[in-house]
Amino acid sequence: MEVRAVDNLNNLFLVKNLVHPVLIDLLHKEGTQNYQKQNVNWQDDRLRDNVIPHKGSVLSMISADITSKLKHFQKLTNTNYERISIEYWEDYAGYTSNMHIDNPNMVALMQYYIGYGNLNLGTKFYYAEHQDVRDEDTAQHWILWNKNLPIRYEFPHETNSGYFSINNRIQAHDMPNPVSKTDYRISAVIHFDT
Repeated sequence: MEVRAVDNLNNLFLVKNLVHPVLIDLLHKEGTQNYQKQNVNWQDDRLRDNVIPHKGSVLSMISADITSKLKHFQKLTNTNYERISIEYWEDYAGYTSNMHIDNPNMVALMQYYIGYGNLNLGTKFYYAEHQDVRDEDTAQHWILWNKNLPIRYEFPHETNSGYFSINNRIQAHDMPNPVSKTDYRISAVIHFDT
């Protein structure tokens, strides 16, 4: 496994080779057509499903493989995450994500690409300043109003890679390029909560 900070802010990291490649190959052969799927929280109107692993499935094996390596991220951030959960998000043709900042309840998150497809389907992070964000009395709370921001780092949608992000008020990101019918954009999404 390779983990490295993308810059000296030490709150955004490139992650590679987290999952054993044999498991990813099995997932690509198996697909997700035999899995139960449901809407992703906060994204009910989107072209995205939460794919539910079942006992003995490849996704359950991927979850076990990822879980065995998560202590590294606690050491990296010197944080004792009390709850760590893994979801699998599958995105369909036409899916994009507008520039935003995750709500303050999200302590840290890893999005790890286990599908395949166009490299430009990764997540872009931007340099935002506090004056680019306003606080609102809503569940989202941090509202990014200035979306004319310089790119901080662009993570390619590369199989067996992704990012680990420590959330904060100016951690702006998006996924502006739409998924096509030939892309298989499925990610392990790991939530780290204190």
